[in-house]
Amino acid sequence: MNFHGIPLSVTTAIAIGAGAATAVWILSLLLKPRFQRKPLLNKSEIKLRSLLLRHIPRGLHLLSQVSYGEMLTNRSYRRFLIINAKRADFVICDREFNPVAVVEYQGAGHYGSGWHARQNAKRRDRQKRSALREAGIPLVEVPAHFTSRGVQQLLVRVSLE
Repeated sequence: MNFHGIPLSVTTAIAIGAGAATAVWILSLLLKPRFQRKPLLNKSEIKLRSLLLRHIPRGLHLLSQVSYGEMLTNRSYRRFLIINAKRADFVICDREFNPVAVVEYQGAGHYGSGWHARQNAKRRDRQKRSALREAGIPLVEVPAHFTSRGVQQLLVRVSLE
C-alpha cells in the first residue's frame, strides 16, 4: 500500500521516528507537486511555425511564445501591466531582433468554451491589437484552419522586408 505514491512503510517510519508535526512537514515536502516540462507549441502551432519559416524572408527570425511585455513598453505602468503577461504565439524579428510582425494563431481552443471564455478572449485580442497598432507592429491573425497558400497571402499583406 502507499500514501500518494509513497510506500506506507516510509510514512510509518517518518511518523514513528519523528514527532507528528515533523512527520507532517516531511510528508508535505514529499508530496509537493513537482514542475514538469511541457511543449511550447501544440501540433497545429508546430505546423504553422513550419509554414511561417518557409514563407518569411531570409534573415528574419521567428520566435515563439513571446511576452508582449518583452517587445512593448509604455510610460504608463498601468497600461504596461495590461499587456505584460500576454503572449504572442509568434514574433517575426529583424536581424537586430526588433519585432517586425506578430502572428497570432486563432486555433480551435482560442476562444475557449462558453460565453464568458469567448468574451475574455475577445477582450484580450482587442488589447493586443490596440497595443500593436500603437507600437506600429503589424498583426497577422491566422484562422484555426489554414493552408500554406493562406499563410503566405497573410504574410504578403504585411511588409516584412
